[in-house]
Amino acid sequence: SSAPTIAELPERDAMRGFVAEMAQRHGFDRVQLEAWLKQARIRSDIIAAISQPAESKPWYEYRPIFLQPSRIEGGVAFWNKNANILQRAEEVYGVPPQIITAILGVETRYGRRQGSYRVMDSLVTLAFNYPPRAAFFKGELEQYLLLTRDEGIDPLSLTASYAGAMGQTQFISSSFRRYAVDFDGDGKRDLWHDDADAIGSVGNYFKEQGWERGGAV
Repeated sequence: SSAPTIAELPERDAMRGFVAEMAQRHGFDRVQLEAWLKQARIRSDIIAAISQPAESKPWYEYRPIFLQPSRIEGGVAFWNKNANILQRAEEVYGVPPQIITAILGVETRYGRRQGSYRVMDSLVTLAFNYPPRAAFFKGELEQYLLLTRDEGIDPLSLTASYAGAMGQTQFISSSFRRYAVDFDGDGKRDLWHDDADAIGSVGNYFKEQGWERGGAV
């Protein structure tokens, strides 16, 4: 059976309230916002995935997933390709190249696996159809709509993980708005296709979280 869409749920108080809040607090056009929300699909596979997250595995099950030749070789290739950018990130943020490279390897295999779920589908599904985390994902939907408006991006165009984590860095929307940087100065914060922005954003994230240059990991 096909998944219900927002268009079939027009009377939901939570949805109407969200539209009203976004219009009042941030000046969104209600008609435009409703049009976007109506195009979001409610996906049962997202509910299933977040109910049994892979991140709950113990380390002994995680270790063989990440410490394997292909990921190590991919890291060497990524580091060689971006050596100058990684060096500059260390100079600016104090985070060594191996740490930034490892993070991008764990998150998306150096950008190769960034998630195929449409962000609007993920966030609308979780904000209005998953009560245990509804408040959190409603906040992330708010941040996502602000992010796409700020960056001039169609909110229906972006894909991510089932939980709405985006780009090479797998930043959720609030983290993107707070930590993403335009590290190559081209006027865009592109964490999907731009290695420099991804590298700089990981460095900035670590620094803002309290990373100490030369300190213990």
